[in-house]
Amino acid sequence: MQMNEETKILYEGKTKRIHSISNESDYVLIEFKDSIPIEAGILEVQGRAKLACETSTFLMKFLKQKGVDTHFVEKLEGPKIKCLMTEAFPTRLVCRNIATRKFADRVGIEENLRFEDPIIEFYLEKDNKIVMVSQDAVRTLTDLSPDEITLLKSVASSINYYLKELFFQIDLDLAEIRLRFGRTQAGHLVLADEITGETMTIIERAETKNLLFPCEPKTVIDNYMYILEKIVQSDFKKIPTRLETLYVEVMPRAEVKDPSSQAVLRALKKDGVEFIEDGKMGRIFCMKLKTPLTSGILSQINEMSIGLLSNPLSETHKLRMPE
Repeated sequence: MQMNEETKILYEGKTKRIHSISNESDYVLIEFKDSIPIEAGILEVQGRAKLACETSTFLMKFLKQKGVDTHFVEKLEGPKIKCLMTEAFPTRLVCRNIATRKFADRVGIEENLRFEDPIIEFYLEKDNKIVMVSQDAVRTLTDLSPDEITLLKSVASSINYYLKELFFQIDLDLAEIRLRFGRTQAGHLVLADEITGETMTIIERAETKNLLFPCEPKTVIDNYMYILEKIVQSDFKKIPTRLETLYVEVMPRAEVKDPSSQAVLRALKKDGVEFIEDGKMGRIFCMKLKTPLTSGILSQINEMSIGLLSNPLSETHKLRMPE
């Protein structure tokens, strides 16, 4: 696809332009720019666009192979990729695996401290400001449902896990990654941003712990080339699959008589437990999935649960993801 009158700019940021595609309203074209964000604004770095595009393309293909839903469709000629059109959420997530200097100073801990489990933070973007908020604030201040917020966190965890393992394989540490998500026109939640040096903090695992990204402008090209040279030598098959947990909770309908539950309640009251007003017994199916959770998988399991795991005439069911 050539850049011509058939495309128009929908958005231009510090590191990319997003173009519409004539006669393809479900897709957009993302063009990477030879520029990086700095404290004073934007700095031109010749050659950055091509390397950032190649890096993002490689990592997006890797994540798709592992089952993560992304907006990426294909690499085009030049520093451009074709992606699904998405409605971007005003929320970004940051996954932290190692305490960077800035984070360590903020919370008062030792720099380069490794976390056993990633710390995942939610941020809201509004009026060119980015503010860290709680999950309750995301639920209240956005149109994301509680289940979508939990799915966001689950997908972010999967992305962080697979990228961390990939970089570890080539003697690099993914200290943190910043992720944005969106909703496709089909209603699916997907990763909806590029993955480049500007969205990650990457450290060499050598004793020097050389910080590759973010870095000084003069080393951007060398560091991109160094990382690209290493990741293309990685072996996807050697990265262990991360198992995802999903629960299907089945309960009797409110209008259905439930003799078993009533018998248990009577027994509890007989034993002196007077503070329980009412209750119902149900069933929980715990599933271990060998693929990241996606909107499509949740929909498929939801449909499968009707009739197979529950009786729709007498029972209700609900999918629940771990918090």
